[in-house]
Amino acid sequence: MEIDDKKFDRLKESVKKQYDSLDSVHCPYFKDKVHFKSFGYQHMFHKGPNNITRRLKKDQYIRMKLFKYAPILLRDSKTVQEYQKKQDFIPVTHNNRTEKVLKDVEYWGFLGIVDDKRIKVVVKKIGRGQLQYWSILPKWKSRRKGGKQDFVNYIKDLESI
Repeated sequence: MEIDDKKFDRLKESVKKQYDSLDSVHCPYFKDKVHFKSFGYQHMFHKGPNNITRRLKKDQYIRMKLFKYAPILLRDSKTVQEYQKKQDFIPVTHNNRTEKVLKDVEYWGFLGIVDDKRIKVVVKKIGRGQLQYWSILPKWKSRRKGGKQDFVNYIKDLESI
């Protein structure tokens, strides 16, 4: 499916306004607030630990269309379905100098159905920092080969989102 540039730009502008209007939402699972920081917004358009690789336009579009459901799912989530803890090099700035420091990074995945859309919202925490919105994903179909994901495709038509 080809995505019209004007439609894409209007959606991006709308999502940016919505994202900027959110400071945080209370999540019952954490009994704490999940904050919406700029790197969560950037992660809709880029991927990788430091958001350096640009996502495909179709992937960006899907994530933007689903974003309105993220705060709803976080407000209603009392259980977590996925958890991962790892160490990663995180850019840290000290005295106008940026260096990468090895830190603990935790990810929580919340799965749910909101407005007939099956979605996954990911929350990220770096070290002892704040809980932060990281990502939203639709229901994916994936084929694994040798433990690695080699094919990803969205199951529903993009226009039905």
